[in-house]
Amino acid sequence: MARTDEKKERIIRVALSLFGQAGYDGTTVEEIAQKAEIAKGTVYLYYTSKDAIYRDLIVEAGKARRAYLSQSPREDGNVRLALARLITQELRFARAEKLYYRLLSSTDRNEGSEFSEEIRRIRREFLTELIELIRVGMLRGAIREGNPVLLGQLLAGMVRGAYQMLEENSSLTVDQIVLSILDLLWRGWAVS
Repeated sequence: MARTDEKKERIIRVALSLFGQAGYDGTTVEEIAQKAEIAKGTVYLYYTSKDAIYRDLIVEAGKARRAYLSQSPREDGNVRLALARLITQELRFARAEKLYYRLLSSTDRNEGSEFSEEIRRIRREFLTELIELIRVGMLRGAIREGNPVLLGQLLAGMVRGAYQMLEENSSLTVDQIVLSILDLLWRGWAVS
């Protein structure tokens, strides 16, 4: 049994890497089998199609992301701290689980596919939490009144951009990025 699980695990690891590099359309079952060093027919013992492999990876990526986000307690009365924790966990997920993050961020298979709604749902989980924290901040007077959905989307965009910065500049830390994002959110750029 362990040998069987090891082959399936190898298929998943290789498929994740290939989908992360070449996207869904740029990856074939034959390539997955070849890189996993197993016969193509063996892949079909575990998965009926490339779609089934991809679907499994999306589910696993969602679980991994939720595990990171659940490590961030939200309600302690301090909205800024709660936002810092949430953003920190999202960036830690993106950094530690790069291939899952790329899979959830890729666009080659998202629009109009059977996977698009699941990927959008997983992406919305973080955005929904951001928006809720912003709403709480507005109710408590910690964040100026405005459109919490728009502010949440802008903040989520900043986090995606921050991940790119982390990837390109290894001297930056997650904490530095989070502090900069929150400083910008709280104080803005303009000098009064």
